[in-house]
Amino acid sequence: MLTIRALDSSHEHPAEAIFEVLSSVYEYSPWSLEYLKKDLALPYSHYYVALDSDKIIGFLAITKLINEIEITNLAVCKAYQRQNIAHRLFALILEQSEEEMLNDSETTLFLEVRASNVIAQKLYQNLGFEAYHTRKNYYQDPVEDAILMRKLI
Repeated sequence: MLTIRALDSSHEHPAEAIFEVLSSVYEYSPWSLEYLKKDLALPYSHYYVALDSDKIIGFLAITKLINEIEITNLAVCKAYQRQNIAHRLFALILEQSEEEMLNDSETTLFLEVRASNVIAQKLYQNLGFEAYHTRKNYYQDPVEDAILMRKLI
């Protein structure tokens, strides 16, 4: 059964499971296992996971600072792509962010995406994100521009 939820302490070895997802999606991920272990321990880093039974098959990572949330990574195992999992992960963080900000000022969500990743850009646009800047030659392997997107909630 597929479930979407915030990552909690009930999952053993979450860094390894998330690294496995990244390794299945990307030929080379700039996020190492060591980086994931450190990031998971930070109080302002939050991970949301898609689980098939107890196995992590996708995740969305964010950094929360005051009224800004940066989407730092999103990946879904290839065998599970095109099943609305990324959309469901986003829906969960949007719902939680809106609930947290009811009595607060506006929150801005930020993300960056490869210029060639048109499928992801369409997902983000459907979720209400808009492109606002391009970072030239931001990505490596291959060198490519990053499209910066944001959404106000």
